Amino acid sequence: MDLDACVQNRRSCKFYRRKNVPLDLIGEVLDAGTFAPSAANLQNWEFIVVTDHAKREDISHACLKQTWMIDAPVHIVICNDQKRVTPLFPERGRLYSSQACALACQNMMLKAEDLGLGSCWVGGFDADAIRRLLNIPSGL
Repeated sequence: MDLDACVQNRRSCKFYRRKNVPLDLIGEVLDAGTFAPSAANLQNWEFIVVTDHAKREDISHACLKQTWMIDAPVHIVICNDQKRVTPLFPERGRLYSSQACALACQNMMLKAEDLGLGSCWVGGFDADAIRRLLNIPSGL
């Protein structure tokens, strides 16, 4: 699919087929995220792939009870490592690090569209609950 088609056709999907997504396609989506621009090319993101149904259910509850998420066969949690960015950009590092993660997410959603996969950005969540569920270190 060409870029214009991906940009124009991508929609937030909240209904998913009950099918597993092959690992090679997940890898392609993750690769697209790694090509996103970031301040000073610091690539301050970490990606966590969650396919376990129980974990996806717990995540959906930590995302303000957005239970539609449970049916998505894969959750990709994007972690922001601000400490990679703030030493170089003390005043704007928090902003730059968040922007980089958002750009990585956009790349991944466009790649998902290119591969015929639905996706949806989820920005509402309890960060502490997600951190506990996935054993994410406190610095991320």
